[in-house]
Amino acid sequence: MLELAETQDLAELTVHDITRRAGVNRATYYQHYRDKDELIEQTIDELLHEIFAGCAPVLAGVDHLEADSVHPSVVQMFEQVGRRSDLYQRLIGHGGSAYFIQRFQDRNEQLYLQVWQFPDAPHGNNDIPAGVRARFGASATLGLFSYWLEHGQTETPETMAAWCWRLVHPVWFDSDESKVNSSLPETGA
Repeated sequence: MLELAETQDLAELTVHDITRRAGVNRATYYQHYRDKDELIEQTIDELLHEIFAGCAPVLAGVDHLEADSVHPSVVQMFEQVGRRSDLYQRLIGHGGSAYFIQRFQDRNEQLYLQVWQFPDAPHGNNDIPAGVRARFGASATLGLFSYWLEHGQTETPETMAAWCWRLVHPVWFDSDESKVNSSLPETGA
């Protein structure tokens, strides 16, 4: 499915395409999946798990976000997207998969809201509702992934993560601009 999705739109894939590429017959396919949509859903869930795997310590309350440093999970997200750049270019680039984009947005928003449930979690600009901040942060992250892929990944995952962190900083922490500019690391770009 992932190999096919690098060259074809998910909506255009057929069970025949999938079984032919996998070297199995349709009967074998239907022993495991009801239809194409079930496989697509499972595949997207696995991709999202890969992208957000680095967030697990924060989501478990074991690790915490710090205002003055980019969390390693942000770098890991860019590294993961970079590993499958052709696939993600197809999924989130111009004319990408609306289904994948919506699932990404929903999952990322849920992660923001989940972290904010911890009593010691940073809460950013509290005069803006959490749902609005979560939507903004998720959209910004997706936009940066798209930008990076469209521009041939000329920046490192670390640079992109630093830019992402600077842009979404007020979502997580106090939005006082002087604090943002003085506390975040500079990038090489």
